[in-house]
Amino acid sequence: MRKFIVRNGAITLLYSSLLLVLICVLTVSTGYAANGGGQDVRFAVIGDYGNASNGADDLADLVYSWGTDFILTVGDNRYGTRTFDETVGQFYCSFLSDAEIGTFCDGGSSVRNDFYPSTGNHDYSDLGDPSEYLNYFTLPGIHDVSSWTSGSELYYDFIRGPVHFFVLDSQGALNNALDETAQKNWLENALAQSTSPWQIVYFHHAPYASGIHGSTTSMRWPFADWGADAVISGHDHIYERIHANGITYFISGLGGTSAYDIDTPLPVSQASYNSEYGALLVDASDDDISFQFINTSGAVIDTHTISEPSSPGVIDVWIENSLDDVEQRVPEGTMNVVSSDIELGDDPIGDQAEGLRFRNLNIPQGASILEAYLEFVVDETKDDASLVEIRAQDIGDAPEFSTIDFDLTDRITTSNFVTWPIPVWDVVREIHQSPDLAILIQEVVDRSDWQADNSIAFIITGTGTRTAHSWDGNQGFAPLLHVEFSTSMPTSIENILTEFDDAVAAGTITGQGKKHKKHKKHKKSKKQLKSMRKLLTEAGKSIKKDKTRKACSKLKHADKSSDGLKKPRDLVVGEAVPELNSMIKELMFNLGCK
Repeated sequence: MRKFIVRNGAITLLYSSLLLVLICVLTVSTGYAANGGGQDVRFAVIGDYGNASNGADDLADLVYSWGTDFILTVGDNRYGTRTFDETVGQFYCSFLSDAEIGTFCDGGSSVRNDFYPSTGNHDYSDLGDPSEYLNYFTLPGIHDVSSWTSGSELYYDFIRGPVHFFVLDSQGALNNALDETAQKNWLENALAQSTSPWQIVYFHHAPYASGIHGSTTSMRWPFADWGADAVISGHDHIYERIHANGITYFISGLGGTSAYDIDTPLPVSQASYNSEYGALLVDASDDDISFQFINTSGAVIDTHTISEPSSPGVIDVWIENSLDDVEQRVPEGTMNVVSSDIELGDDPIGDQAEGLRFRNLNIPQGASILEAYLEFVVDETKDDASLVEIRAQDIGDAPEFSTIDFDLTDRITTSNFVTWPIPVWDVVREIHQSPDLAILIQEVVDRSDWQADNSIAFIITGTGTRTAHSWDGNQGFAPLLHVEFSTSMPTSIENILTEFDDAVAAGTITGQGKKHKKHKKHKKSKKQLKSMRKLLTEAGKSIKKDKTRKACSKLKHADKSSDGLKKPRDLVVGEAVPELNSMIKELMFNLGCK
């Protein structure tokens, strides 16, 4: 039971197992980050905590000891037949505002909402639907700065200090394809419109996880491409930090419900822990965000700081299905598309070639490839001499492999190749990386028919045998392609702004406002012009800071404002629009925007 808590000057009614005590304390408010202001903030992230156990109580003590401004949850806010008043109100009443009145918490004692949950599978399944969740919370909060564009309390956004938060309902997305599409569209647009220094997305089901639930691959949305700086989830009752596709993912699921075993960590896992309950403590300023996972004994288990928004030039892509991971017998030519493992070099029963295809590589045409490698997870130990040759298919968009004989060796490959004297593999599930393959990928992305989101295929031949996990054998340990690249950052945004300002001054571009009720004509509006110039200005700032993804998002929305894709009242119109559109599209192309 919560004994007594006073935070931010609030006086809270608290309970013990023996008596009800009213404590009146006069304090000076310590304050917290203003709605959408630039003040530094401190917050906690808890997950899978909703069982009202001693572990959940210990976790609450830990969170209160930090002096946090607010709390995020990554789902499973209640289990079984317990009420939200028992699992949330009992422990976090002083963070709540406008919550449903209960025995432990009379609606909350915070002057504003400081508790921002997301739904978990138990918030749905243990009740049949999330109606009790919706009845209990008022989200994001009546005093919060939000875009208010989702039309839902299951997924929503809010701003605290320098951080813009985006909350998803992953269970709803998993339950219904239409809901998934709606959330994706909302998130992409909301991230593009955000002007905060940092953008954090959080929800329940982890896109990458080494626990017993494993990765929820359907939640691997292009968060980094849309402008997010970090993603936080739960579901697996572990802590884990993962870096994939240029962005850091966290799992904070040790909230007081039984800890899960950790399988062999995924190749992209950078830290994992399951020994004791704990939570993430996060400190955010305009310049950086520091994440610490701390257990209930007070030990700091892991620390990670993001000083610059995620680099646009780093991608990690896994094999996605059987037809992207194949073998061909040499010289018979027969194809195997369902192998349970990958034999690099020779198969024990004869020579073979291995084909690996990686889809949807968001690398702009002509980008400079800085580093690239393949990563394999050992399936069987082997110590014989092994030497393989790796080539890429010489085509702008490698097609899927097939069962047609000689599909691998009939493909035309790059003039460049990389040899790999593979060392001894003596530890099962150990990770091994190939030599640098930048020269191969560079040859492909320099082709005129290459464009972002195309696919690259590699063909591997050689002697000796090294056996790695395949997609068919274990999807969690399928081969990975890591690529780092850079793109030129043209400064032509200044030319676009000059063109825009000149057109506004000359009256050759105007905002198309709402129709006049009486005359049924569109009134001129300055709102659209201000909105478009703001997008262009923010894009320029992002370019100068080497934040290509955010620049692309801003330019994309500026382009939509003038090409007829939005409602008429949102458009800018006039004879200067075609030239402006052309300049925006050219800059987007140069930046490698999708």
